[in-house]
Amino acid sequence: MSKATLVTNLRAINNEVCKHSPAILTVLGLAGMVTTVVMACKATPKANDILDDLHEKEEELQENNSTAVQIFKDVKAVTPVYLPSVLMGTISAACILGSYSISTKRTAALATAYNISERTLREYQDKVIETIGERKEEKIRDEIAKDKLVANPPVQDEIIGTGDGNMLFMDGVTGRYFRSTVDTIRKAESLLNRRLYTEMYVSLNDFYDEINLPHCGIGDDVGWNVDNELDFYFSSQLTQNNEACHILEYAISPRYDYKNLM
Repeated sequence: MSKATLVTNLRAINNEVCKHSPAILTVLGLAGMVTTVVMACKATPKANDILDDLHEKEEELQENNSTAVQIFKDVKAVTPVYLPSVLMGTISAACILGSYSISTKRTAALATAYNISERTLREYQDKVIETIGERKEEKIRDEIAKDKLVANPPVQDEIIGTGDGNMLFMDGVTGRYFRSTVDTIRKAESLLNRRLYTEMYVSLNDFYDEINLPHCGIGDDVGWNVDNELDFYFSSQLTQNNEACHILEYAISPRYDYKNLM
């Protein structure tokens, strides 16, 4: 193997380790915690034997130690036995804290990148409307909605019934199909925008609660704040079965840092 190939392979390994470092550190931390417990359990009988021997010798010497002195001697005697367990526990805790630190930094970086992309998209949309006009821009949005419908057609058994209306909708964020009414969604939009002025922010799952949709995995991680109100629009399309379907789109996308009001 040439030196260049070796360097390339080492760099590739290093990149993979860095990429998966939070998961690696978490696994090492959990494994270390389990090992710590096992080591401590194995050390306990040995520590008990040491203490028994120590107490027997003191009885033979008829030492009259105070409780504090006795505790100090006991701790000093068993410290070498439990030291490996303590060190393993410390290393495990450091791995878990390191994993949390890396994950926090990556989440912050992701939120920053997301906000930059969102701002760029808004500027682009505003320029498109300014250049070609609102009607043509709306036509483009309808074409995009149609493409979404074609790429993700509804499956009857997977359509979610909310118990409020029979109109077919597709959620633009999760791609889920559900039955409701435009009035229900508009009421939820209005209610949550009013809540923003008292609670300062609401999550995507808060919106789903209002229209009786089940929560989604990222629903608590993204949302809106008082500076970015909810603003929905609909694009009406026909499914393969010629049923009208309203694509629910978000003029203001839910943000990752919606709880950050600074």
